Amino acid sequence: MAATAAESIAAIKLIKALSLQDAFARVFSQQNQRSLKESVKTQRLAAHLERTVDAVIALVVCFINFEG
Repeated sequence: MAATAAESIAAIKLIKALSLQDAFARVFSQQNQRSLKESVKTQRLAAHLERTVDAVIALVVCFINFEG
């Protein structure tokens, strides 16, 4: 996404001259949506991992207290 933005900014005169604003806006929007979906997926995986780690820690503590 950052690469597309940098490319668009660097070539703004050419883009305007060739009337490519809509095409670059569409590409930027698609990459932005993809980035958003990946971010949401990452957040969900992180939340799942955190719950799993908490459950394992709770089980270990229970086991130690039972055996200890």
